[in-house]
Amino acid sequence: MTPDIDHLLSSDFRKPTALVHFERDMTLTEQKVMTLIVFHCQVAEKDENGLYHIRKSFVRRFLGWEDSNNYQRIYDAFEDIFNNTIKWNLLGKDKTVKSLKCKLIVSLLEPTETGPFIGFQLHPKLEPLIKDPRLFARIKLIMMAILAKPKYAFPLYEILTDCYSRGEKTLRLSIAEL
Repeated sequence: MTPDIDHLLSSDFRKPTALVHFERDMTLTEQKVMTLIVFHCQVAEKDENGLYHIRKSFVRRFLGWEDSNNYQRIYDAFEDIFNNTIKWNLLGKDKTVKSLKCKLIVSLLEPTETGPFIGFQLHPKLEPLIKDPRLFARIKLIMMAILAKPKYAFPLYEILTDCYSRGEKTLRLSIAEL
């Protein structure tokens, strides 16, 4: 169900531009988990109920928490994403959706029901854009671990990578946008 992490960390994946440039109120951990959710949905298949299942230990290792068995902290990040509304296209960079305000995750299984997995379902309008994005940033997963500190290094990396992926040589952002 979950691919090998060592292979995946050396891989690129296509994160939709709209999920790089969006209005959000998420912690850095939640943003990283959201990136992992997008990646996982591109390489995994849903079950018969339309749910994706991702190993908790995979998420823990992906976040660099190998020494922690605090799976509740991981589930809390999924729950915060489930409870968070996102508005796509803050910077108007993705022409796929003009403006969409919705939840990324619309269903989330309780931890006791999924055992070693976290089960979730994506918003049906977002899922096709995540599975096969037309405009995307080519993100290296290993950069999450490398850019763990300072706090905004990884989100800035995503924005710069998106700009580079679209062939833009200059990126101008106001302080408010940044």
